Order: sequence, then C-alpha cells, then structure tokens
Amino acid sequence: MILVAAFGWHFYQKKLHQHQVLGVSILKKEEMIFPLTSEFKHYSLLKPDAVVNAQESWMPYPAISRYNHDGLNDRTNYSLQKPAGTFRIVALGDSFTYGHYVNTAESWPEQLEALLNLQTQTCQFKNFEVLNLGVHGFDVPYIAKRYQEVGAKYHPDLIIWFESGFEFSRVNEIEVPITEACLDSQKGSTQSAIMNCWDKGVAYRDQHFSQQQLTSIIGASLQSFLESRKGTTTWFVSFSSLAELNQQKMANWLKPYDDVSRFFTVPDLKNIQGTFPDGHPNSVGHQTIAKIVDKLILERYCQPQ
Repeated sequence: MILVAAFGWHFYQKKLHQHQVLGVSILKKEEMIFPLTSEFKHYSLLKPDAVVNAQESWMPYPAISRYNHDGLNDRTNYSLQKPAGTFRIVALGDSFTYGHYVNTAESWPEQLEALLNLQTQTCQFKNFEVLNLGVHGFDVPYIAKRYQEVGAKYHPDLIIWFESGFEFSRVNEIEVPITEACLDSQKGSTQSAIMNCWDKGVAYRDQHFSQQQLTSIIGASLQSFLESRKGTTTWFVSFSSLAELNQQKMANWLKPYDDVSRFFTVPDLKNIQGTFPDGHPNSVGHQTIAKIVDKLILERYCQPQ
C-alpha cells in the first residue's frame, strides 16, 4: 500500500549534464486520491484536510504538512471567487514547491504570501494570496494536469512554475510502473531497495526512449498547459545553472507566448546552507526563494499608491 515518488536533484557541470537521485520518499496511498477518470495511471491528488508527517533520521524535527479543503499544502482555504483587491498567485512544481521535509508554513509559497502581505499599506493591492499546488515527484505532464484540474478554477493573476531540475527529464508514466514492479518483488521497502528500484525505472526510460521522444512528450504537455492558461502571465523560476542549460529548450517551447518569462533564477542553495542532506530546500532555502520572488513581484506589480 505504497506509492513511490522520487525526489531528486540535478547537479550540472558547465559542459556535462549529470543526474543523481539523492532522496527518495514513500507516500502512503491513504494520503492520496487517485482520480478514476484520469488518463494517467499514476497521477494522484493530495487528500483534503489531511495531516502528514515527514521524518528522516537526519531531520532535526518531524515536518508536519496540513492540507486545506482542496488538498493544497496551505494553511488557508481559498475561495474560488477572488476577493476584491486581491492579487492571486498559483505556485506549481514538485516537492521543491510543495515543501518536502519542512512544515507547511515554511514552504516558499507560504513564506512568499507572508512577505507580500507586509507590503499592502504601500501597494494598490489589499491582499496577496499564494496557492501551493506543488506535489511530490510530479513531472511536467502531471504539473500541467494539476493546474488544469485544480489551479485554473482559482483564476490567478500570476502563475509561478518552479523548476527543481528534475521535471524536464522525468516522465512518471514511463518510470513509475517499472519502479513499482521492482518494489513489489522486494522483501520490504528499505531506503536502498527504493533507490535501486527507482534507478531501474530511470534506466528503463533511458534505454527505451530517446531524448527526442522524451522532449516531445514533455513539450506536448507543457504546450497543453500554456494553452490552458492563455491570458495569465506565467513565470518559470529555477536555479541559475539549470536555467542556463534549459534556456534553448524553453525558448523553442515558449516562442509563441509573449506573456511567459522563461527563467527567473535563484542561487545554489547549498552555498548558503539552504538544503537538507538529500538536496531539498530547508527552511532557509525556501525563505531565499520566497525573498527573490517577492522582490520580483513588488517590482512588477506593486506600484506605490
């Protein structure tokens, strides 16, 4: 009764693209919802009003995630009808947006909302809302679907997609079945067994699908997302080295859309002690991301009264 989701970090060298999975987590199926109507066999939603604990031996404390009524890792329940004077943001991504291994209040979307609402006395907006649609292990097709099925109904003023460095290579519908079949054959689910099975899923993907095929799958899903959110300004945010490597690919995908910014960048969080041992942002890392995005939003949207 487990769903395996891998959480990874891409380390990039200037002339070499290397991939290394540093952290893997087990998500219990009772904490998830699997829509029967989904065209994806392994797509899932976070269970509304659930409370989820994450704990690893290297963590100083257990992290508690509290989902709202719509299954978002947010402390606030947001109305579908946007309140007057409110600037609404939808945050998309994988575990780096969700806030894996930190409390709900410490994720960058939650910290961003708090920072922005400190500026309301000198801004034309009375309130800022940042809705966290991040989900562990999601790839581009799943993130696109999550926006279309969950995010679009909130009619955001701005969409921020945080690219952790994993989503532009991961295709869950290819990798997860191999990983799960491998785990079913294992006795128990030790960390080493989980990582071994995840590696098998990645190896299967790389052996049976060319980079051109994978790029086509990911690009088609990204285009579907871009078409579905037409008219809503969209930003992609990533780490500097990842943005540099993905810039040409993104340029090809985003060329028809003049309301999309390809990459705003954040620094390598390891240099500021902003990550956990497995590469996920810690509270300091999430705060760093939130501060950079806060500054960008204030410069572009918050003109003094």
